Amino acid sequence: MLDVTTFKLASLIALLVVALLALRSLLIKTRDGGSPIDLDDLLLERGPDGTKQLSKIASVMFAAFVVTSWVLIYQTINGTLSDATYGAYLAAWVAPMVTAIMKRPQAPPQEPGS
Repeated sequence: MLDVTTFKLASLIALLVVALLALRSLLIKTRDGGSPIDLDDLLLERGPDGTKQLSKIASVMFAAFVVTSWVLIYQTINGTLSDATYGAYLAAWVAPMVTAIMKRPQAPPQEPGS
């Protein structure tokens, strides 16, 4: 029979394996020339001369997202996730995305018969 510690460790390993398989799948898709997915766009920006350069801001944001997501998953598995931690995660990552979507200009409605 599995004890709680072994189950938690197995859950974390399983999550890591799933994340690595998803990353592998994305990397394979980005190598396909016809794919609209380009992971380079997550961390690179065009420099003044047109070359792609590592974006410091994008790198820091990506690292912060990975770390905070890992903390959320870890605390969920260990049963220590608090409302404050979950609320802070939502405020940091979900709220700005929802706000950006809501602020997008919408096309005016089409008149019937035109």
